[in-house]
Amino acid sequence: MSDMINRMNAVIAKSSIVYEAAMEDFRRNFTLGDTITSKDTGCLTAVPANDNVPVELRALGAAIGKSSTGLPPVIALTGLAGSGKSTASKCLVEKHGYQLVKFAGPLKDMLRAIGLSEAQIEGELKEEPCEWLQGATPRHAMQTLGTQWGRACIGTSFWIELWVRRVNQIIAEGGRVVVDDCRFPNEANVVRKLGGVVWKIVGRGGIAGAHESEAGCGYPDAYIANFGNVHELDQKIDAVARHPKTVSGRIQYSV
Repeated sequence: MSDMINRMNAVIAKSSIVYEAAMEDFRRNFTLGDTITSKDTGCLTAVPANDNVPVELRALGAAIGKSSTGLPPVIALTGLAGSGKSTASKCLVEKHGYQLVKFAGPLKDMLRAIGLSEAQIEGELKEEPCEWLQGATPRHAMQTLGTQWGRACIGTSFWIELWVRRVNQIIAEGGRVVVDDCRFPNEANVVRKLGGVVWKIVGRGGIAGAHESEAGCGYPDAYIANFGNVHELDQKIDAVARHPKTVSGRIQYSV
């Protein structure tokens, strides 16, 4: 334990200037309830994730993760669009040192490459028709690119294999990963094979879409009700992360 604390102190000392600058920028630009985007986090949503984040901050995140004992190496968040998955992942990143790596990171980078903005990919313009997409919405583009092209034309495990490659690297470095766009059973399966868990966020008027990607990824390991404010959701995420109730080796928890 003392060796781990010494290593953490060394990392924190080395990272203090960069970390304080980053936190000051975060405080200036974010308010409670904001969602994380790749632009805000230095492409944390991209694959490979965190490659343009300073080495000191990546090491600090790994140190935070190592100091939080008992946490699963991977947490996958699932739920309807608008249920609060991004807010939940933000809590895990900020409070428990997790790194956000999305299954959809590469396909979102494809849309960035043709000129779509962060507001169109991650924000308030996601549901708006886009001239560059021949009148289709960015959400439709991402759904069809991910499913009709990636899964159907290339292979059902195409996006997963890209994701696993990056996640294994983070875990090998001592970090932990949260993914907030788990939508298919095979995605949930690979999360569990990595020793992870699947949490479903329910409530807050989540929007059920007709696309295949909105059908769900099967039974989760925990249900987290999100009918209150951001602070209440943070408390629930923190409670499940720190004190999971297990039955026969599987988490059985509902808050």
